[in-house]
Amino acid sequence: MKVDEHILNIKLLDPYVVNILEKGGWSENRYYDIKYWIHELTIEGYVYFEYALDILENLGGLTFHVKDDCNHKGAQFDFNPFFAATGEFDRLAQFQLLAKEELFPIGSMCAAIVYVGRSKNIYWGSMNSLYWAGRTIEDYLNNLFDKEYESQEIVG
Repeated sequence: MKVDEHILNIKLLDPYVVNILEKGGWSENRYYDIKYWIHELTIEGYVYFEYALDILENLGGLTFHVKDDCNHKGAQFDFNPFFAATGEFDRLAQFQLLAKEELFPIGSMCAAIVYVGRSKNIYWGSMNSLYWAGRTIEDYLNNLFDKEYESQEIVG
């Protein structure tokens, strides 16, 4: 990520989401060193791409446990792909067939692994099921807390 670029466009984020991110330690200029994660995940077989790296360099290491309120869903998620996806590479081939694109893990949501596709779409996978969760990282984060939103299962 270039120093003058911001991976998250806060204009696309609900103010509620921005507040949660900031309380959790995020800032627009945040940088997290992901070299170890990327090294270990590529040894396992995962193939990274620029958008995945950008997300992780900005959000990596952040963990959130948010309770629901009358206007928003609660959510439990983190941006640690090493913890989420190590030892889970065997699922990736099936998930990539369902998504019809290459995927890279960016973290977890409860017990599910969260992936980003080359198209910037965000997915989450649990057991043998894959769900579409947003068009971009901003869309995904907004959807996490939207009481009306339900992830869409991708059926092969």
